[in-house]
Amino acid sequence: MKVLFLDIDGVLNSTRSVLAKVGRLTSESQDDAVNVLKGRFAIEDELPYGPSFTCLSIDQVAVGLVCRLLRKDADLRIVLSSTHRTHFCGDRYDGIQFGSVSHLYALNTYLAALGLPGDKLIDVTDRLHIPRGKEVKVWLDRHPEITHHCALDDGADFEPEDCNFVRTDPNIGLSDKNYFELCRHLDINESTIIF
Repeated sequence: MKVLFLDIDGVLNSTRSVLAKVGRLTSESQDDAVNVLKGRFAIEDELPYGPSFTCLSIDQVAVGLVCRLLRKDADLRIVLSSTHRTHFCGDRYDGIQFGSVSHLYALNTYLAALGLPGDKLIDVTDRLHIPRGKEVKVWLDRHPEITHHCALDDGADFEPEDCNFVRTDPNIGLSDKNYFELCRHLDINESTIIF
């Protein structure tokens, strides 16, 4: 199995997408994403700030690049390493336990609302309150069956001994250069000549 450790802020959205989208009238699809999440979690008032802001600022090009990776390799799965992994659990959500089947189902619903396939998330990294790269390494150490992996993040708290890592620029999010780096780490055959 291959795993993409996925961050969200600075990867699937960016300073660029926030400037372009937040504060303007939302598109119908973004309204739909917010409504899907509100319906799924029976939220009658406002969706919590984090997921709502992400729905409004998501960069569909970045999402499309992740979707392309997932289409190119049916063996690729997502492990959420983003702080968004803590959404939709705890007392506000009927006491759903972090990392439980119910929590993963909720997060898959969230990722689907953002435009990613709703069945590719298999796990979340543990909240260990250590650098994110070390959290990824702990997860990898428990899963020796993983053949290829790469963490995609805009943070700087990754070391080469932790894991394979592609760092995005938070001002632009996931770029074409990042995409091709991911293909190399994940052993996904992709032509660098697209058109």
